[in-house]
Order: sequence, then structure tokens, then C-alpha cells
Amino acid sequence: MKSKTNIHSRTTVSKKMYRSSSIMISGRFACNKNENQLLFQSYLELGVLRTFALDPSITFMDTQRGTMKWRPSNSKALRTYTPDVVSINGDGEITFTEVKPKAKLVKNEVTRLSEIKDSFNNAGYAFEVITDEEVPYEVFVNTGQLLSADISHYEPGFLQTIVDSLSTIFPDNFTFGQLEQALTLYGFPICHYGLIKAGYFTFDMKKLLEPSSPIWRAS
Repeated sequence: MKSKTNIHSRTTVSKKMYRSSSIMISGRFACNKNENQLLFQSYLELGVLRTFALDPSITFMDTQRGTMKWRPSNSKALRTYTPDVVSINGDGEITFTEVKPKAKLVKNEVTRLSEIKDSFNNAGYAFEVITDEEVPYEVFVNTGQLLSADISHYEPGFLQTIVDSLSTIFPDNFTFGQLEQALTLYGFPICHYGLIKAGYFTFDMKKLLEPSSPIWRAS
């Protein structure tokens, strides 16, 4: 097992956000296993991050760290691959994790990930794929634990300006999807979950938070 790694050396966060889930969710997750907030791109990634944060065997975790060069069996050209999550356990062992919905693990993808796993293993690192079968992320939505986006670094006046602007767009009752799209369309640099968690907007905690879920302004 390799003993030297630069995984801990990050001082800034720089990552292009891809929106691939059925609900276009992205945000930041904070835990005591990394001094930086960790970016996630889907419900499933957030579920995995929370699972790792609660796992006592994991001492450190990060996202989009560590790129491996690998050569597909049907190509002579090298390709690069960066897994979603990297974690370190109490023994110092490093594991790279790819987070993938089970439905996307078609034959070609399974083959690709198997070849990538071999490259990581040959370099002395563990590699795993976690799907929604291992982490039922609906549970996080139902309990409200999904709403973990931190907006404490924004000035209250700035947040109120955003809420006032959204109030001119929406009626008293609208949908979660509309809220998310409005924040993106009008360029508000804030996660929709943060506004809900802070109490500016509310929804029925007993229902899944889907694009059609009703949202209303807090009184």
C-alpha cells in the first residue's frame, strides 16, 4: 500500500459541476473528516458522503481527488479517470469510490469500471462502485437529512434579497423544480436546499422531494 499521497494537500475547491441526476441537484456537504466542504452532484452522491461521514472506520474523505491513467482493452490510447469520492481508513488505506445508479451499470459500463478498477489496484489502491442499492438515498430525503447545504457564509441581507426576488416570480405555492430552475436561470449563487433549510421556504417532509413536490413561502 502506498504511504505517500497528496490527497490532504488541497487548499482550494475547483470543480466543474455536472448535472446528471433526474433532479438537477448540486451542493456542498460539511463534515469533520475534511476541513473543506465537499461538493456533490446528485442525491446518491450526497447519500454516500453522509454514509462515509457516519462510518467510524473512515478518518478522511474528499471528492474528485486522484486521477488515474488507464488503457481500455479496445484502445491503444491512455485515458484518465477521476472517481467521485476518495476515503482513508484508520490503517491509512486509500479507497477510491465511484458512485453510480444501478440503472446506469450497463454491460459496457461494467466492463469499463472493471478495467479502471484493475488500474487502481495495480497502483496499490482499492476501488469500489457504490449504487443506490447500497445507499437508499430516498431515506435522506424523507428525513430531511438531505437538506445539509450550508449558507451561513452569506450575509442575511443578501439572502433576503434573493428571497424577495423569488417572491416576485412565484405565487404562494410552487414546485421544487421551479425553485431550483429559477435560482439557476437568474444566476443566484446559492443552493436551493440552503434556502429551505434556513426556513425561507417549506415543504411536506413526509413526501419525497421530487421536482413536482409542492413548495411554499414560509410565513
